[in-house]
Amino acid sequence: GLLDVHVDGNYHDLSGLNRRLNILLYFNPGWKKSWGGEFGIYSNDGKKCVKKIEPIFNRTVIFSTTSTSFHGHPEPLKTPDLISRKSIAMYYYTNGRPKHEIQEGLKYHSTLFKNTGGHVEKVCVALMA
Repeated sequence: GLLDVHVDGNYHDLSGLNRRLNILLYFNPGWKKSWGGEFGIYSNDGKKCVKKIEPIFNRTVIFSTTSTSFHGHPEPLKTPDLISRKSIAMYYYTNGRPKHEIQEGLKYHSTLFKNTGGHVEKVCVALMA
């Protein structure tokens, strides 16, 4: 598996709340670095990986959800058959967000993907502010 570099949607349609934090918890005992699958945190423009985090057992990653919090693991896994990368994603929502976190024209948006590694760029429809 892989997950192209992207920014998560920042708004919950039904509740009207703003997604503010992403929490990832990994369940991969015995994970080998050679298998890849590192979680990447990218620059604000999504072009440069600034940090890679191995998906090892019981590791938790918490990061802010904004219109520039690009992340993903765009390289395919190199695991043996029957081995998969396991995690749980959790989200924290609030009623509103600080103005400095709102990017012009993207007050509310769904997932925004970057074009990486020759993959077709997938940009979901953004709700304009």
